Amino acid sequence: MPSSNYYGEQAKLLLRWAFATRDPERSKELLARARDLEGLAARAADTKVDLNLLLEDFNDNQMRKRDSS
Repeated sequence: MPSSNYYGEQAKLLLRWAFATRDPERSKELLARARDLEGLAARAADTKVDLNLLLEDFNDNQMRKRDSS
């Protein structure tokens, strides 16, 4: 999953394009997509993965596979 910063930078770029265009329909589309990306940025910021838990789970699975062989 891309980072919160990535989504935020993409949203800023779309906002610049939305304000630069003279086509009102295109501007609406760009603004809507920028809002979507801002939401993804917020979700990405809230998503935290504890790599230690993932590593423990992986190691447990590997031990079970070894023990069952």
